[in-house]
Amino acid sequence: EDELPERFRHTWEAKGMSRDPWTLSLAGQMRGKRVLDVGSGYGRQSLVFALRGAYVTHVDIVKRPLLRLEILAKNYGVEHRVKTVYLE
Repeated sequence: EDELPERFRHTWEAKGMSRDPWTLSLAGQMRGKRVLDVGSGYGRQSLVFALRGAYVTHVDIVKRPLLRLEILAKNYGVEHRVKTVYLE
């Protein structure tokens, strides 16, 4: 599946991206940097950092959140800034 359901995208934007002051305050400092995000579920911070110019590697032991992050990154046009790694 390559598309993000509109309902999920709306929830993501309303709850995940635009309302986390801690993430947003750090995101501006990440432009051009490489970020390692380990065990962070659905990768809200990973996506925000990528949207602000960071190159993010997101590592997790659960595959589903990684797949969602890949779809989100593609939908927002930052798939070249997000790498996911599944640890079996």
